[in-house]
Amino acid sequence: MMARKKTTKRKYFKLMGWLAFFILLSAAVGAALWGFYLARQVETRFEGRRWSMPARVYSDSTLLFPGQKINPSAFEQKLRRLGYREVDNNPTHPGEMRIGDRSFDIYLEDVATPFLTRNSHPVRIEYRKSKIRHITHLETQAQMPLLELEPEELTRLFGQERERRSLVSFEELPQNLINAVLAIEDHQFYQHHGISLRGILRALVINIHKGGIHQGGSTITQQLAKNYFLTPERTYRRKLTELFIALIIEFRYKKDEILEIYLNEIYWGQNGAEAINGAGEAARFYFGKKISALTLSEAAVLAGLIKAPNVYSPYLHPERCQQRRNTVLRAMVQMGMIDKADLIRESPLSVKTIGKHPAGRKAPYFLDTVNRQLSELYTPSTLTQLGLSIYTTLDTEVQAAAEKALSDGLQQLEKANPPLVRENPLQRLQGAVVVIQPKTGSILALVGGRDYGSSQFDRVTQAKRQAGSTIKPFLYLTALDRFSLITLLDNRPRDFIVNGRVWHPKITTQRPNRSIPCAVLWPLPKTLPRSILPWRWDWIVCRRRFNDFTWHHPWSRSPP
Repeated sequence: MMARKKTTKRKYFKLMGWLAFFILLSAAVGAALWGFYLARQVETRFEGRRWSMPARVYSDSTLLFPGQKINPSAFEQKLRRLGYREVDNNPTHPGEMRIGDRSFDIYLEDVATPFLTRNSHPVRIEYRKSKIRHITHLETQAQMPLLELEPEELTRLFGQERERRSLVSFEELPQNLINAVLAIEDHQFYQHHGISLRGILRALVINIHKGGIHQGGSTITQQLAKNYFLTPERTYRRKLTELFIALIIEFRYKKDEILEIYLNEIYWGQNGAEAINGAGEAARFYFGKKISALTLSEAAVLAGLIKAPNVYSPYLHPERCQQRRNTVLRAMVQMGMIDKADLIRESPLSVKTIGKHPAGRKAPYFLDTVNRQLSELYTPSTLTQLGLSIYTTLDTEVQAAAEKALSDGLQQLEKANPPLVRENPLQRLQGAVVVIQPKTGSILALVGGRDYGSSQFDRVTQAKRQAGSTIKPFLYLTALDRFSLITLLDNRPRDFIVNGRVWHPKITTQRPNRSIPCAVLWPLPKTLPRSILPWRWDWIVCRRRFNDFTWHHPWSRSPP
């Protein structure tokens, strides 16, 4: 009896052992398959296009030369829009400027566009009575006959994710920024293999004590895994997935590459509806600098923002931002990255930013026209993901002048004619302005209405109106294909039937001649031959001539 019980127990334990073995084997196989799946996800994402980069639309470059008229206030604003920041002393770094009583000292940025390549160098622009007198290259003291400023960014063509990002390489990252980020976020980054057991245990104790998930204990690699592949939900399942992905990333990529991807990925703040992502964009947004030009204090500010960008924003909470920066500096001192003297020197100083510029498009009617043209040439994914640079002919200063001229002109009309005043914005007096460079046909400015916020209807490109006398050059060009300058045209009064109605051309220029040669015809304001030219040959010929000039209009079968 006892032997039978022992046999039964052995069979039971053996069965349980096999069961446990199969459970462990199944778990191991499942974990391996899951790991393989995650590895493929990481490889696909990291080896392909890592970010969707919206296309950037730029204005034309700006030419400056001695003798040119200049509005100092408007020119200063343009330099600020281009990202130049004012300093008290002589500019010593690219992107700096000093404004004098009658001069601008500018340390020009490096520029590389299809139309302009320039190395950074300092220049001085002197003016008197709103006219440029001299442009001097401050390194060589040579007088410059011409200076070309870089194009101004007008807008970015975002997709669903409205993220502003300027990619930077690891080599461009200043050591102060690397040290600041490591000191406050993950000081053992170069020692661990993606996860920190000490941090995980500390977070586990805190979460058990508080009865929920309140702390993550994440390394930089884990943060990257969460931002890149996971949702921000706080669950143990998500945390376990994060750990697996972090280990895979550490196995496949070098530490410097992981840190580069991390600093290009993370969220750094908000400008209206647009998110500021990546250290390169953050350096521009907060300090108006290339990332390589950040000071120790500025690097500490950016590192401190990672934890909660909107809580510690220097624009929203400057005092809180200063305290957070000092926390980062103290962490750097503890890690031996900076001296205590640096902490003592920087801690009392307030955080200086370039100033927040509201997000929004400049020249909205013009950009709507550009968007319509681009949609005919590129797919939406190309425009919102491939980071194209699109250069236009817009002159931002001419555009600003055109907008002001239209607004002032309409106000003067309403003041002189009170019945034209309307309370409803949709019923207010409207107008449009187009400024064209005569030699090239380039559109320098386009204003399609009084207020884009009230009405997006473009009265330049979308409104239908009579062509008037602007159609005459096309008629004359077509006529010269059939007639010579000495061809005689009939000048006697006549009636015509147009769409079943009688049309009698009104002639204001009375000439006794019954016939007029073409050479005499063109200068006269209104003569019968000029009115009836379309009847002297097939109207279809005229339409073809219009189409040769890509005239976008549904032409009728008979003359207008």
